[in-house]
Amino acid sequence: MRSSIRLVMGAVTTFLVVALSRYFSYINYSIPLLDIIAIALVALIPGLLGTSFMVSAVAAGLGSVLGLLCWLTFFYTPISGEIAFLTSFLALEPNIGYIIILSFTFVIAGLIGHVFSSYTASQGVEERTETQKIEEKIEETKPEVQKKIEEPEKLEKPPSTFSETLVKPQQLEEEIYIICKFCSEPVPEGATFCPHCGRKVK
Repeated sequence: MRSSIRLVMGAVTTFLVVALSRYFSYINYSIPLLDIIAIALVALIPGLLGTSFMVSAVAAGLGSVLGLLCWLTFFYTPISGEIAFLTSFLALEPNIGYIIILSFTFVIAGLIGHVFSSYTASQGVEERTETQKIEEKIEETKPEVQKKIEEPEKLEKPPSTFSETLVKPQQLEEEIYIICKFCSEPVPEGATFCPHCGRKVK
């Protein structure tokens, strides 16, 4: 996913978190630790969506500023609860303290984005090294496979069968024939009688 898309997604979600948390306070919808949860989400969501410190920090800052402008313009309500207690402890006006605390989340979001992108990059490097190892093994075995394909193993000659031990017809002596003077049929040279007419030829 491109950095610009991650930036827009982080800014939009941050805007919704800030604007909705202030809107719930405006309509007196009580959610425990609402502002603390909102600040945590402003740091966490852009940090996880961003691919670097800059993308995460800018997304958190842009969304928070738009959310604060929406709050100040449409439904300005005083900050109360845990944030009011913390800002009074720091001797700050609660609304100003809320804005200052929210601004610190930009840096936290950037740090989360930096750590998360470093982790995913290291995971990608590990995956690439595993892939490279597999490719190297394939390259090593390629010559052997190619050799086996090009030079198939010679089959051993099977043991000679009975038919091979027989004398082939070409190896037999050729038999000479003479013509019978009575029936004119061929008669083997060594025969005394003609096999056709039965008369004595010798």
